[in-house]
Amino acid sequence: MLRPLGLNVGVSVMEVLVCYWKTDVPERYSASNFPVFIDYTQPCVYGIPVLEYPGLIKIVCHTGICFGGEKKKKKMECA
Repeated sequence: MLRPLGLNVGVSVMEVLVCYWKTDVPERYSASNFPVFIDYTQPCVYGIPVLEYPGLIKIVCHTGICFGGEKKKKKMECA
C-alpha cells in the first residue's frame, strides 16, 4: 500500500493470541497499582493493567502466524 509512495517500512501482519483475564479485585490491577510488563525473550510476552475492558487485564504472547500478500486469515478454533 505504501510502495506506490516510495516507502518501504518493513511492516508485517501477524495473528497473535490476546488473552483478557478477569480479576476478582479490579482495583488491585488498575493502572495505578499494576505495572505494564514486557519480557523481550522469545516469544515476547507482555501485559497491561485494567484499561481496555473493565475488570480484565490483558496478557499477550507476541508470536503467531505471519501473513503476506493476499493470503487469507484462517478461522481458528479454541480447544
